[in-house]
Amino acid sequence: MTYQAYSLEIMSKVAAILGNASDASLYVSQFDAKKKLINQVYVDPNSHKVVKSGVRAARMGPPGAAPAPTANPAPSDKGQLMDTQASYAIPLGLGMFDAQNKGVAVQQLVESIKRSSKDDEGIARPPYSLMTGFIGTAHISEALSANGQHDVAYGLLTQKTYPSWLYSVANGATTIWERLNSYTIENGFGGNNSMNSFNHYSFGAVAGWMYTRSLGIQRDENSPGFKHFILQPTPDPSGKITFAKGFVETMYGKISSEWKKEGNKVTYHFQIPANTRAQIRIIAPARAQIKEGGRIIKASATSTGFQTELGSGTYHWIVE
Repeated sequence: MTYQAYSLEIMSKVAAILGNASDASLYVSQFDAKKKLINQVYVDPNSHKVVKSGVRAARMGPPGAAPAPTANPAPSDKGQLMDTQASYAIPLGLGMFDAQNKGVAVQQLVESIKRSSKDDEGIARPPYSLMTGFIGTAHISEALSANGQHDVAYGLLTQKTYPSWLYSVANGATTIWERLNSYTIENGFGGNNSMNSFNHYSFGAVAGWMYTRSLGIQRDENSPGFKHFILQPTPDPSGKITFAKGFVETMYGKISSEWKKEGNKVTYHFQIPANTRAQIRIIAPARAQIKEGGRIIKASATSTGFQTELGSGTYHWIVE
């Protein structure tokens, strides 16, 4: 139902862009109704935890094979409460929690990451382990950063124990594995040899977050093709990662973003293509100053730092 509501929201935006106001209004109404229903039916009003629907995922078998008969089917888990990373990350990532539930869901997501959790085999894994599964992994980092939990998002990124993104890197990976346990020190290749890829996007979903949140290169939905865009770099609050640099090629040219953290000083480098503009959003204390070549840059104060508009060009800022 969450993805159905999300699709309705997308369709409302598409209809508005195409100039079909009546369809846009219809989809907005359907989205609002579906979101309200999700929060009424699938979120417990007391704990704000997600309620299980009772729907069981389909199981795959050999082509043409009939489903195996079940003499004693497992009892339904409909109505039971969930308290997993994915149960918070997916609705948060898709914007499905209402104002009453959202704040609590963010805190519960953070708690689910910072505590030790048991995997499918009942083995306790350390804090900051990825316990999201296939779908939740794509949303967890964005759900955190979109709600101001940048330190927790970086904590997930820099974790090296199993299960984590860097566990595979620490074990020699040069491409993204299909599964977090494609290979483990504990079990080797385990039982994954019959269906397993060592060059597979899947759990590499964090790469998108690196561009949109760490480097801060973000689309402006009201300006297609990066004619106008947002640069909102987010240095690692913990200091484990001290620099990041990268770029995105657009139809107007290359957008570059780079930051380097040294003590209380952060150096930024931006490249904005010709015939485009960008809104720069810098996270900094209220007392901080932005300088370029010794000159103080004037910017509007925000709740988290400063923002200003820039035209095409190359910029070198120091914030301290």
